[in-house]
Amino acid sequence: MASSAAIAFLPAEKARVRAAAMARLVGRSPRAPSVGRYRLLDRIGHGASGVVYRASDPALCREVALKLVHAPGERRAAEVLREAHALAQLSHPNVVPVYDAGVTGDTVYIAMERVAGLTLDRWFSAQARGEQQTIDVMLDAGRGLAAAHAAGLVHRDFKPGNVMVGDDGRVRVLDFGLVRPHLPRSAGGTTSRGTPGYMAPEQARGEVPTPRSDQFSFCVTFHEALTRRRPSGGELARGWLRCVKPIVARGLHPDPQGRHPSMTSLIRRFERRRTLATGAGLAGAAAFGASVTSLLLPWT
Repeated sequence: MASSAAIAFLPAEKARVRAAAMARLVGRSPRAPSVGRYRLLDRIGHGASGVVYRASDPALCREVALKLVHAPGERRAAEVLREAHALAQLSHPNVVPVYDAGVTGDTVYIAMERVAGLTLDRWFSAQARGEQQTIDVMLDAGRGLAAAHAAGLVHRDFKPGNVMVGDDGRVRVLDFGLVRPHLPRSAGGTTSRGTPGYMAPEQARGEVPTPRSDQFSFCVTFHEALTRRRPSGGELARGWLRCVKPIVARGLHPDPQGRHPSMTSLIRRFERRRTLATGAGLAGAAAFGASVTSLLLPWT
């Protein structure tokens, strides 16, 4: 992976900075620099794996999020393209779709849906959120992860900044910049580090991440979403929903084998608890209604 410093000097970024400087000097907007057929408009994000721009696609008359990944050499470029092609096959409402990918020089570009909305961390800070609303958002994000796992992919860097709550209300998992096809340990391949504080213990040790590693990161994020802080030293915060805590606690087990069998299994456990809670509530309401009716009957 390229460092942030190296990414800052990608040819496209240098062209964009040069164009902006010329605009200030001559007082007019120059033609936006291009990558492939895409014209770069604004830089909207960056990280260790690349930089993301708001870009226009003249061929289809729409804006996209264009991710540029520094990929020197044919082998690295081919690896990133394989990841992009794998993601392009994944169609799920809770995953940002990939539209296109290509190579220019030492850069791979990946065109994705541009989502108007807030990342999960900013969504929480914008206003107070109820527990049920928070759980619904997290379960939608979990469904996106489960879909990726079903397609044989591991995210490797799930965290609040990589979940978008769209203005349309739909939750999407994004920035699969560290995604790799899930390979068994014997298949080899390099490992990529995620974000400290969210990584599973085995990932922090440099082992090849698996879907259960993503599950650990998901449960750290879930804990943070409900308590506004991450687990500390393996200890969970007190005073939050009893029906949620044991499910999240299992997903945070230090041994991957001690976690839920899959993200799908974790989500189904939440749904079963919700169904049972709803059923108990309805039964209680029915019993209350029957008792009231019995009291009223002699007077009717």
